[in-house]
Amino acid sequence: MKTYESIIKQMEEQLSEIEYNIENNSKDKELIEEDLFYITNKAINAKDSFKLNYFKRKDPELLKEIEADYAYRMLDELSDCIARCAYLKCIIFMH
Repeated sequence: MKTYESIIKQMEEQLSEIEYNIENNSKDKELIEEDLFYITNKAINAKDSFKLNYFKRKDPELLKEIEADYAYRMLDELSDCIARCAYLKCIIFMH
């Protein structure tokens, strides 16, 4: 469980850094796009893994650690990371 939480926290920090770089033009556009591609893939993979382990396989360790409400919140947070990546990609293309 802590793995997913740390992944989300790390991605949120990376996205904040990317947003700062976009606002201040402090990093090459192509490098930012690469970073966003990496983070988007990481978020999608984490979300798919979480859904598979919690909802389909019903991993006993995960089920012990998390209640369903919290599991849905985790999925929402991962979805938010994916949406934020898409939003930042749009901003890059508009610059």
